Amino acid sequence: MAALAGAAVVFCDPDNGIVDQPSASRLHKYPLISELRDYAQRQQSVIAYHHHDRSAPAADHARKHLDQLATGVQQTPIGAIIAHRGTCRFFLMTAATAHIQTLTTAVDAFSSKWSAHVELILPATR
Repeated sequence: MAALAGAAVVFCDPDNGIVDQPSASRLHKYPLISELRDYAQRQQSVIAYHHHDRSAPAADHARKHLDQLATGVQQTPIGAIIAHRGTCRFFLMTAATAHIQTLTTAVDAFSSKWSAHVELILPATR
């Protein structure tokens, strides 16, 4: 927390993705959403890497985890980028109030430029 105190955006790249309550034996592979909430409470936006576990179609899975993250950290959901090349993975993004417009614009531009390789999943509220 101290090392990232001055950051506007915090990115986490766990082994497998975010969870509410993982099994104790695999806790080191996930950040708990409650841990990410600590950054959001400091008005830092959050981007989290998350693996698709194939329990649902990728778009449905990404939207579910984006909603879970946004609700858990109490921030505005910006979107989820699905990267399909290689292993299917997501980048889930929420924004502090001060960053909503900047992150929305950046995500839209990125997904447009790289549309052959990524898919942008928008939250229901955007």
